Amino acid sequence: MAVVTEYIILNDELPQADCGYVRSLLESGSVVGEILRVGLRRQDVSCYLLLPRGWDLENIDDDSRVGYYSADGGFDFGKAGSANSEGWICLSDGRYVVDMDYEKLAGVLDRLDVDVVCVNVAPELAAYHEKIRLDSQGDVAGFRRLYTDESRRCAVPNKQPHRTYIKSTAWRQLAEDRIIPVEYTLLQRRCGESGLSMAGVEMAGAILDLESEKDLLRFYQCYLKKHISSQTVVTGEGVQIADSARLFGAVILGSNVVVEKNVILSGPVMVGDNCHIGAGAVVCSAVLGTDVDVPAGGQISRRVILKHDDIDRISQSHFFHGNADLNIRFGHEEAHRYRCWARFSYGGIFKRFADIVFASVFLLLMLPLLPIVAILIKLDSRGPVFFRHKRQGRHACDFGCVKLRTMMVGADDIQARLRKKNEVDGPQFKIDNDPRISRLGDFLRETCIDEIPQFYNVLVGQMSVVGPRPSPEQENSLCAQWRDGRLSVRPGITGLWQVCRTREAGQDFQEWITHDLKYVRNLSWQLDLWICWRTFVQLVTKFLQQF
Repeated sequence: MAVVTEYIILNDELPQADCGYVRSLLESGSVVGEILRVGLRRQDVSCYLLLPRGWDLENIDDDSRVGYYSADGGFDFGKAGSANSEGWICLSDGRYVVDMDYEKLAGVLDRLDVDVVCVNVAPELAAYHEKIRLDSQGDVAGFRRLYTDESRRCAVPNKQPHRTYIKSTAWRQLAEDRIIPVEYTLLQRRCGESGLSMAGVEMAGAILDLESEKDLLRFYQCYLKKHISSQTVVTGEGVQIADSARLFGAVILGSNVVVEKNVILSGPVMVGDNCHIGAGAVVCSAVLGTDVDVPAGGQISRRVILKHDDIDRISQSHFFHGNADLNIRFGHEEAHRYRCWARFSYGGIFKRFADIVFASVFLLLMLPLLPIVAILIKLDSRGPVFFRHKRQGRHACDFGCVKLRTMMVGADDIQARLRKKNEVDGPQFKIDNDPRISRLGDFLRETCIDEIPQFYNVLVGQMSVVGPRPSPEQENSLCAQWRDGRLSVRPGITGLWQVCRTREAGQDFQEWITHDLKYVRNLSWQLDLWICWRTFVQLVTKFLQQF
């Protein structure tokens, strides 16, 4: 699926006097309006802005990617190359900025055998959401937890969706005298008259309403985070900044802006042309339109001020602070709670250095032993010497965990039939006298010789010598908060759970969670050394018990 062109439609539903953030910012022609205009467009698709003909924004008339449409008619698309191409043409509601998995959307569009697909973004379908399901009496019946983004079919919406995707072949059918209706109800009618099929889809993702002060602030914050360094000050022509003024974070100032003495600008801050910020004023995480004068000593926090009159209307004390939560993420990033360490700390870099040294030395020492063990494995049972299993590493990155094979070929298929005999709680599987284990495999497991190849995983950065047990996605998905904690670090060949578990009935899974999270919370070189010592003692004890 290829989206050839996207047309971003801005409408005139909101009167300019009521709110009209989008129109007012575009009309301002300042750097703030320019950021809005550029930020609306996707970088990987040819995008055009379509404005109501009554707007007539002179400051952007020279932009070849801006056009005007009439509400009762449509837009003259002329002989645009997109109309003659194969793929999809997208009509977007410019009031909303959405972010979704476009690869997943491509798969949905390819599977639907229709001409027009109306897509709405539904945040509740995004990954790592959890909902409580109640029965008819209001009691808890269960939980529904999403670990991957979802999509679902729905009825064709009655009002303009966030995105309308039209096949190029259908696009040519819709055009009458090169005019295609932009207003959604007219477009629906034209589709019906042309015999085109339509479908509705809801996609997981995030959405910002640019006519909401809170979301507009988040939009600018996301733009600055993506395009501008967090400690950058950008100024236009004729800007005057007093020596005693202090600017922190990302600050963008338009032309002819005056910043008086002792002013504090704490980014992200965007100031339009011809603004005057009085002495001692504080502006924090805010957007100012053109010709806004902030009085001396005034304080603006998390607000969008489009014109000077808004200051008197919003507050009498010159202190305003909104409810915009600028810490909420927007974008298709997964909202994990991974723990982070400073770069020059043990968890940040020195632990990795120690892993490389230890793994290199250990593999060199074990190199003479591996060929002997490989020959014994081939003589003992049919199958390869090494076994590779898909596990999740740091930040849920999949990798192939390598071990010496200790089971017969096809052991994973047999496990499903043995599941009812599982002797441990939780998602793990373990039974005594497991029939899948080969004769030599039992010895290799008891002495942990089968885990020697995992030092290769350590060497390439997929694992650590000490850390949580490497586990597959299926096991991690059973507890979202525990998952994020334990995946904050690389999984280990040994770990706190391995040396502290009691193997008491019904307690193994709880101990696993407890020890993994305790290790992540208390990560230090002293704890790693203690775990290595305990592991060494256990290995020697187990090895001697085999004879």
